[in-house]
Amino acid sequence: RACFTGLFQTLSDLSTLAAPVVEVQEGPSAQVFLIWSCKGCGILSCHDTFHFDADNKITRQNVVMTTGKPSSETKVLSNSDYKPKNVQQAWDNHFEAFGAQDVDKILLDYTESSVIRVFDHGNGELTTYTGLEEVRACFTGLFQTLSDLSTL
Repeated sequence: RACFTGLFQTLSDLSTLAAPVVEVQEGPSAQVFLIWSCKGCGILSCHDTFHFDADNKITRQNVVMTTGKPSSETKVLSNSDYKPKNVQQAWDNHFEAFGAQDVDKILLDYTESSVIRVFDHGNGELTTYTGLEEVRACFTGLFQTLSDLSTL
């Protein structure tokens, strides 16, 4: 409830609300993938996934949101040659680096202002990693745990 109360307070002016992607999948895994923004309220981009049970009730919702004002001052790790021309190129680098468990390569996709939030459903703990050093620690630990990527 508090999540939506805060969100609805933030969305005080819906004149800039846009939802360029709304994909509804009825089955076998009922879900909705939504990309939206409300730049006039400071929500630059938001990606939601909603998962539904057999009674069409939402069982899980994942939200990734970018807020604030866009900044051209964001710096990439010291590799000045890495400048993806679009999201697809950045994603290709990220996916390839993940599959190879290459921490240095995956860090090219992050900046000092990057934030990763990891929720452990087993113990209910939310861990936040901010900046390149903590992002490095996040992926180093993750790759130590993921020893077999053959099903990736």
